[in-house]
Amino acid sequence: MFFLLVLSVLLLFPLAAFAADFKEHRTASGPFDVAWFEAGKDGVPLVFVHGWCGDHTAWEYQTAFFATSHRILAIDLPGHGASSAPDVPYTMDAFVTAVSDVMAAAEIDKAVLVGQSLGAEVCRRFAERFPERTAAVVLVEGAFVFPPESEEDRKALQAEYDNLAAGFGGASHDESMRTFVGLLWVPETPEKTREKFLSLMTETSPIVARRAMDDLLRVDHWVDLPAVTVPALAVYAGHTAETEPGLEVNLRKYFADLRYEEVAKGYHFVMHENPDEVNARIDAFLKDLR
Repeated sequence: MFFLLVLSVLLLFPLAAFAADFKEHRTASGPFDVAWFEAGKDGVPLVFVHGWCGDHTAWEYQTAFFATSHRILAIDLPGHGASSAPDVPYTMDAFVTAVSDVMAAAEIDKAVLVGQSLGAEVCRRFAERFPERTAAVVLVEGAFVFPPESEEDRKALQAEYDNLAAGFGGASHDESMRTFVGLLWVPETPEKTREKFLSLMTETSPIVARRAMDDLLRVDHWVDLPAVTVPALAVYAGHTAETEPGLEVNLRKYFADLRYEEVAKGYHFVMHENPDEVNARIDAFLKDLR
């Protein structure tokens, strides 16, 4: 009877209910007041970086899992979540600086950086700028630009990206955001995942959304990039791989020491749609680093 009672409680309260016991901090980074959240005590530090128009709770299933064995930092990037959102540019470099400043404030010399979507690019740039402070990077559904070889094709791709970004930050922002977010899940995506990320992304400042997307999708920023040499794990949903031929080959241009893995269930928010499998892949990678 006791076992059945415990089982019923676990079914009523999913993993997110047993979230990491975070302590909130704030750190100045240039014009930004950056909120970050700390949990765990021991083990290799893990720094979690959310995606475009998200916040640290995007990683709720991962931080709850890894806080039992690692020191956890989860950041709200400038302009996102509880961090300040002044009327300034929102660039990948500013996000990298914020991560660096948070790690310094937390007295962490070296960490594994874990990023999703735009956050994966922040982690890549951090590893490029601070290889000595990067033990490894974990890229979950990373949003990277793979520039075509010809200048003409690069200009055409930039025009497509400019057209996409034009829907954000103005009068049609809310409609554009809802349409865009709806493209980031598959029919089997749980309703709780849809509700969570639609809420997070529509609540982010339109100015922040537009400026961050503009900077991420500058094709010329991606030409002739050096490959980072720290160990890297890339986890993508099978649906992404099907719709992006050559994904693994292109990723290897940016990451010299890459472990590439696919999971069958989920799509862009796979860490929330399929947390057990994503956690298992990350955990195995971390154990192999030792």
